[in-house]
Amino acid sequence: NLENLDIKSEGLSNGSFSSHSLLGDVFLSAKYEAENIKKLYQQNNSKIKLTEEKDKESICRALRYSFADLGDIIRGKDLWDHKDFKKLEKHLQKIFGKIKEELKSKINDKYEDNSEGKHTKFREDWWEANRAKVWEAMQCPKKIPPPGVDIKCDQTGVPLD
Repeated sequence: NLENLDIKSEGLSNGSFSSHSLLGDVFLSAKYEAENIKKLYQQNNSKIKLTEEKDKESICRALRYSFADLGDIIRGKDLWDHKDFKKLEKHLQKIFGKIKEELKSKINDKYEDNSEGKHTKFREDWWEANRAKVWEAMQCPKKIPPPGVDIKCDQTGVPLD
């Protein structure tokens, strides 16, 4: 997941690739988190198929909470006091610094205040620009699911954070 970002990889260390590479990592993290939520729900509730409406409601609620948590992490608002989170936060600060530097001529000093290296406003705008696709990734199965296992939550749009 995101706590294992390799900021030395070419995708994340090269400013011209950083935004796309980070987005790919966020997509994968969202997708695997959603798969894990569904799998754990099935295991903890001794379910083979998820056909009941209450199953869908429970899973969708968990997906929305996870989506909101991911948004908080990206925006630097999840202040969880854990060494993995602190490491992730430092990585995200570096990555967003590289993205911001690469886009400097296009953003025309819109993000001059970088909130002591946290790039808070820039991160919020990045999340806002990409959140619908992240939500889509959370709901996208890795293969065509068997009947009774496909859960689609989003009938009214992307959840609010």
